[in-house]
Amino acid sequence: MDTDYDCTIETLFPTGIPDEAAYILCEVMRELSFICESRYHVHLARYHEARRQRFREEQPDLYDDQHPWISGRSK
Repeated sequence: MDTDYDCTIETLFPTGIPDEAAYILCEVMRELSFICESRYHVHLARYHEARRQRFREEQPDLYDDQHPWISGRSK
């Protein structure tokens, strides 16, 4: 089956729809977002923790336990 459907923002979210239709569309999208976050909560938490861990590994440690009032500046 060969289909040449070009999926763009314009085709997904048409302009010129009535106010009520726009409201209903937004409510459906919001509900889908909540369902998605609920269903994949563990995956999302694991992903965000991995990103935080990578960020911590890449960032230099600017906090000095012995001198917490010094913010990483060397004299």
